Amino acid sequence: MANEIVETKAIEQVSDSLYKGVSDIIDNARQEVVVYVNKHSDLMFWHIGHYINEDMGYKQYSAYGSKILATLSQRLTARYGKGYTYTAVTRMMKVARFYSDEEMFATLSQTLTWSHFLELVTIEDNNKRLFYQQMGIAEHWSVRQLRDKQDEMAYERSLIAVKPEDEIVKTLEKVTPTHMEPDVVLRNSYVLDFLGLNGYYSEEELEDAIAKQLEAFILELE
Repeated sequence: MANEIVETKAIEQVSDSLYKGVSDIIDNARQEVVVYVNKHSDLMFWHIGHYINEDMGYKQYSAYGSKILATLSQRLTARYGKGYTYTAVTRMMKVARFYSDEEMFATLSQTLTWSHFLELVTIEDNNKRLFYQQMGIAEHWSVRQLRDKQDEMAYERSLIAVKPEDEIVKTLEKVTPTHMEPDVVLRNSYVLDFLGLNGYYSEEELEDAIAKQLEAFILELE
């Protein structure tokens, strides 16, 4: 009897260990499949939008073009389901129009979801959209956080918003999770006056102004 109890416990322990190991394999594989499917779905949506844009050209903006798209979406929905409604198809076209380079889109889609892209293309201003795109990637924003940041006017309140367009683009393109210029995180509501800066300023001038204020603060503590 005792031997049977010992054997049963041993079997349970081995079974538990095997169960956990096999479960981990299945869960990891499922997660990889989900990621794979999502990424390929994003690229598929981009290709659909790009194809329609290329084929229709400026006709898509006319009443005639809208009727063509409405008919197309009805036929696609009948065959493939609700993911191809008129709204969904026109959104695919808009994403492909704003992110027209396939390689760039494929790279961004490694960290941004299709829902992120749908939110980003609602931003008409190129610099503002680039700001939210780069900051979203660097700080791993969810779609909800992306919306919240827009509601908070994070771009308009940042120091970078007052700089020339070429400087904005140059600075934002360098943003990574481990590297952010002060311009993108400091708010301009009072910081510019505090640092003694006005209008356009260089990165070096900003760094010097911050250093001087820190030096003054440290001297006051002595």
